[in-house]
Amino acid sequence: MRQIKCILLFCACLLIAVSFISVPGFDDPYSHVYVDKDGQLLAAYVAADGQYRFPQRESAAGKYLEALILFEDKDFFLHHGISLKSIGGALIQNIRAGRIVRGGSTITQQTIRLARKDPARTYIEKIVEAVYALKLDFTQSKKEILQAYIGHAPFGGNIVGADTAAWRLFGKRLSHLTWSEAALLAVLPNAPSSLHVGKRRAALKLKRDRLLVRLARQNHWPSETLTRRQLEPLPEKPIPFPQDASHMTLSPVSRTSANTHWHKTHLDRALQRTVQGLVDRHVSRLENRVADHAAALIVDVKTGQVKAYVGNTLRENMGHHNDMIRALRSPGSTLKPFLYEAALERGLRTTESLVADVPTNFSGFHPRNYFKKYLGAVPMRDALTRSLNVPAVELLSEYGVDPFLSRLKILGFNHLDRDASHYGLSLVLGGAEVTPWELARAYLHVARSAQGQTNMTPVHFEGSLAPINTRLKQGSSYLVSEVLTGTKRPGTHTHWDMTDSFTSQQHISWKTGTSHGFRDAWSVGYTKDNVVVVWVGNADGHGNAELIGSVAAAPLFFDIWSRLPTSTSFEAGDVRGVKLCSHSGHIAGPNCGQTVDGVVAESAVGHSLCAHCEQIWLDGHGERVNETCAAEGLHTRKAFLPPAAWRNHLPEGSFEQFQWSQACLGDAREQIELTYPPADYEILLATDLDGEEPSFQATVAYQGGGRLYWYLDKQFMGYTKDSHVLSLSPRPGQHQLDVFSEKGAHVARSFVVKGR
Repeated sequence: MRQIKCILLFCACLLIAVSFISVPGFDDPYSHVYVDKDGQLLAAYVAADGQYRFPQRESAAGKYLEALILFEDKDFFLHHGISLKSIGGALIQNIRAGRIVRGGSTITQQTIRLARKDPARTYIEKIVEAVYALKLDFTQSKKEILQAYIGHAPFGGNIVGADTAAWRLFGKRLSHLTWSEAALLAVLPNAPSSLHVGKRRAALKLKRDRLLVRLARQNHWPSETLTRRQLEPLPEKPIPFPQDASHMTLSPVSRTSANTHWHKTHLDRALQRTVQGLVDRHVSRLENRVADHAAALIVDVKTGQVKAYVGNTLRENMGHHNDMIRALRSPGSTLKPFLYEAALERGLRTTESLVADVPTNFSGFHPRNYFKKYLGAVPMRDALTRSLNVPAVELLSEYGVDPFLSRLKILGFNHLDRDASHYGLSLVLGGAEVTPWELARAYLHVARSAQGQTNMTPVHFEGSLAPINTRLKQGSSYLVSEVLTGTKRPGTHTHWDMTDSFTSQQHISWKTGTSHGFRDAWSVGYTKDNVVVVWVGNADGHGNAELIGSVAAAPLFFDIWSRLPTSTSFEAGDVRGVKLCSHSGHIAGPNCGQTVDGVVAESAVGHSLCAHCEQIWLDGHGERVNETCAAEGLHTRKAFLPPAAWRNHLPEGSFEQFQWSQACLGDAREQIELTYPPADYEILLATDLDGEEPSFQATVAYQGGGRLYWYLDKQFMGYTKDSHVLSLSPRPGQHQLDVFSEKGAHVARSFVVKGR
């Protein structure tokens, strides 16, 4: 009777203790873990305490759970935290052995031990664990207890948690283990310091196989199944955790989501590794230290999800750790498509509008093409695909720097944080800094708009581009996309649209870019399905004359496209057919005698009619006269193209056709004066020390508005606007300089050049 009272008193005290104690929990730091779209491990980084401890993501279930419970605590779902049967059996064995040979602890007790950082194993400690285990069983579900144990069980070395061990030993998720793998993982925490896949392998295999025998009895496996599973070899050694997309996964930006340790990205691990290999090989092939670094980004157009993120080469060199996807660099000409798209939307141009690529002075700014030549009059589509600088600057001058800058900011170029006066007309030529990430987002928006898509599903950062809160017009986006498919491709890709033999046969709208000083080479493009951005250069910003978009970046760009599924061309949308002037490419006006079919964006309701075909009057000598002087019956209607276009679009002798009759000038009120060089002046031009071609600045004082057109020895040299200064490089000898206004005013000057 007394013994019963003692037992009851002990139980009462135990219940009182249980009701008042607080169960110790886990506050261990976790590793940052990144997986791809299919849950494949991309990268894992050691936790703050030096352990690899993955955050628990999967519910305790499957083969591993069955093996664990059978091995560690087969009555787990029957007891309330402690098992008197197990404790009694362990006590008898320990007394017989004279030492502790069996613990008798339940999974619940082991969870308490892990939370208390594995204190010394004494009988007093066992009692404390039992009290805590009872409280834990009353306050948490069996599932929660299993999750806590599975997430914090030791597996040897600095590997903590079954999820972590599954990746480390087998390179797969816990739920994907085979029976043999699950059994091995179940026995490892029993003695992680003495049993290891790299040592005492025979003892480890014996424990695993014994557990497989018990599993076979429980699941009624045929003997041949058991034998086959026992023959499955142990892993030779732990597998190193991968570090794919390391530039993205190591970025602090990638660790700002609500779940601060488990990062589900939208990357495709196989594609990521392929693109990383292409980037590494491309950089290794660049000779003479053209560039040490490169970056590439692939984005899914429909979802905005990033499929591959290569921030830099993994080749060991200075600066290879820099994430160039997030680096600010000059975009070169890659912003031009956004300006042309805006112009098409507003109706300032058609894709066939004739534009002038000639030497031009924009208030002291003298843009030149990187190939140092000018092509004269060209259609707008050629100006874009050939990346001509003067037409782009002329268009920006007309559209306005401030509206264009606002448009770029809306498209997500958040680093353009200065006002328009800071950037000026050089903005469209790369006179600013953007990131490849921003470029991808902006090109993505054009690709979506060209298909009439107006929404982008908001998603987290981990491998996604945030949506843009704006809408471009489908018609102008489609037209600029169609134009960009005509950009000349490098090497064997040149005739991509004429044969089926090239792996890169895709309807890619793409643009190259080369920054000032040859510091950055770009190739950016898109299809209906993907956007690809490629940057090649040096992280420290030093340039190289071969760092040209079409040379240094385009080959890598098309190598990447050859690994992507083929896309069909964009379908025309939100456009309408019109008649275009065959001379100017603008929408035909009443004076345009010859027309061709064309298309414009529906949004371009403000399209002005062609002003280059007008009725003009010529006298009997073929010289132009105004309407007042025109004799009856002696007038002729002509296609009056800008002088910049004469060279390529009118027959020889057109210079004289523009001449006004001195007896009947177009507008006598115009005042035009050539202030330098003076009449019959001798100019001495000496070769510079750096070998540059010698030149001088010709200047004109002009009170009228509009452009002035300059001719040296009847060869068109360019036009000026606002500031009428033009750099000329004539050879030694006698020369004549002629300057015309748009209204016909004219000044001429003879001078002599002497060399030295």
